[in-house]
Amino acid sequence: MAAPNPFLLLALAGFYFLWVNMYLNGTIDALDLTTKAGAFPNGRFLLNSFTGWNRLDYNFGTLVCFFDGMTNGSDSGAKLLYMDVISTLHTAIIWFMLETLRAPNPKSISLLL
Repeated sequence: MAAPNPFLLLALAGFYFLWVNMYLNGTIDALDLTTKAGAFPNGRFLLNSFTGWNRLDYNFGTLVCFFDGMTNGSDSGAKLLYMDVISTLHTAIIWFMLETLRAPNPKSISLLL
């Protein structure tokens, strides 16, 4: 019997801790209610029309609700999250650049330009 793929296990854990946890603690319901109501729980207005297409506007409204705490500056943990994401992206870019120098490939080098 082969050992389980560690990436599959990590993907399953990530899915559980992101989506299942959000479902169980009511985050998804709160996002849905806020989008439908057009206002945040503290009374701030939520723009409901972005494109004129109801289904697309509903999806954009859900994204606005989800990222509101990170973009309006009310959550101090969001700054740490941004710092973590940016440092991870920088690490990946440097790793990619070093890999292209190690084994030059015209296709991978063109991605840098």
